[in-house]
Amino acid sequence: MTLLAGRTAVITGGASLTGIGHATARIFAQHGARVAILDLSEMNPESVAADLGSEHLGLVCDVRDKGACCDCVDPIAETFGSIKVLIGNAGVVHGTPVLDISQEEYDEVLDVNLRGNFHMAQVVIPHIRKIKGGSIVLVSSIAGQIGGGVFGRSHYASAKSGIFGLAKALARELAPD
Repeated sequence: MTLLAGRTAVITGGASLTGIGHATARIFAQHGARVAILDLSEMNPESVAADLGSEHLGLVCDVRDKGACCDCVDPIAETFGSIKVLIGNAGVVHGTPVLDISQEEYDEVLDVNLRGNFHMAQVVIPHIRKIKGGSIVLVSSIAGQIGGGVFGRSHYASAKSGIFGLAKALARELAPD
């Protein structure tokens, strides 16, 4: 039996072939998990998941839209019977200096990186509670600890710092479950 046999993992931002999410999806699949890759349509999550094997799913999902998250997560749970793991990995980075950041760019960075993780946690938690246990892993960045630098600038660092706070708050709130 492999380490993750019988477990279902939902991985956001998992279709970029050179990204952390896809590497995570490959490793989870190799260890026996059923993987559901969620990503934007231009990333072709269906094809990327199919390359992992026929037992995996790829679904188009913009994590900024809570309704889209619900529309994906409920069918994943129905197809696989449960959801045990959420890897919140979807993200976007821009290296724009603070005085040049537009409202649209700021909203995109915060909405994808922070709000997207919040939405996914909200829709996955009931499924994890149903089976009385699971894991939520939110992917952040060193930029969230040191205030930007190599990756991103002020808006990116703010969003990634927020992920640290969100993860701690979820752990504190959900630990009794």
